[in-house]
Amino acid sequence: MAHLQDTRVFPGARSPSGVPQGSWKVDLALPVAPPTRVYVKSPFHTEFAMAELDEATSVGELKMRVHERLMLSPARRIRLFSWGRELADPDLLTEYALQTNARLDMLLVASAIDPERGLERVRVACSLLKTRAVDCDATTTVGELKSRVDIAIRKGEHEWYTTEGVKEAVRGATAIAQAEAKPDEKSGTSAVRRAEEFVIPGGLGDGKSKGALQVRKAESGRSATVADSNLVAIDIPPAKQRLTYGGVALDDDAERLWERGVRTDDVIVLEFESPVLPDELRVLRSPAAEKPKKGEGGGKEKGGKKKK
Repeated sequence: MAHLQDTRVFPGARSPSGVPQGSWKVDLALPVAPPTRVYVKSPFHTEFAMAELDEATSVGELKMRVHERLMLSPARRIRLFSWGRELADPDLLTEYALQTNARLDMLLVASAIDPERGLERVRVACSLLKTRAVDCDATTTVGELKSRVDIAIRKGEHEWYTTEGVKEAVRGATAIAQAEAKPDEKSGTSAVRRAEEFVIPGGLGDGKSKGALQVRKAESGRSATVADSNLVAIDIPPAKQRLTYGGVALDDDAERLWERGVRTDDVIVLEFESPVLPDELRVLRSPAAEKPKKGEGGGKEKGGKKKK
């Protein structure tokens, strides 16, 4: 009588590779190279690549890198899925047999903020400029933060990611375009939006030349060529800054951020007088036209004739 192999699965039993029988992880019995790049997508973000991964990268580490790249709020938690199965934080990516260029689905859920988190950096947001992460600690004062914001704008480091997920870093000055410009093949300049933000490696020139500068778009990191005369440097020393946290002005430069309840990755709003205003804001901020007073010129006499 031929020997019949027992194919039953028993709870807790393990395959020769050490993987629990009856588990989807049984596919780990096949040799799979560790992923060096994965693509992450969600309903609220375009698909993007996360590269520079290795066999030691855990799910939790990948989530932390995604959280920092997207500058998510501390009140948001990331959940990652591959083919409908959720990835657990302690596991390595290799434990899921993910291959390079695998697609992961991301879900953002509300999460309780850790009340014990310290203060290592804040995010400085502005309606005109790209949000910046500024390092600080429990001893940093409002005045010191303003000085660091000034340095970050004049010669700070900017980070972007390529379509392949590789991080790039460039240090330079922040400038914005004074006027809209169409692409010009003759001069080689790119299309520019009014008040568009750029990063100039090495700093801005005197602004008087008619030459073009090679710059990086602050939002995407893409290279562009812009006329030097169309760029104005952003210069906002501490005295010209107005910072608010939670809708309350940080008007005491000697006060510590920690005493105001600021913690890691909290958002502080920056306001300043921009050298370039979009037309919509210019109309909103322009003073209302004065109405002529009664009894002054412009009135009419009875019968429809104008007063002299």
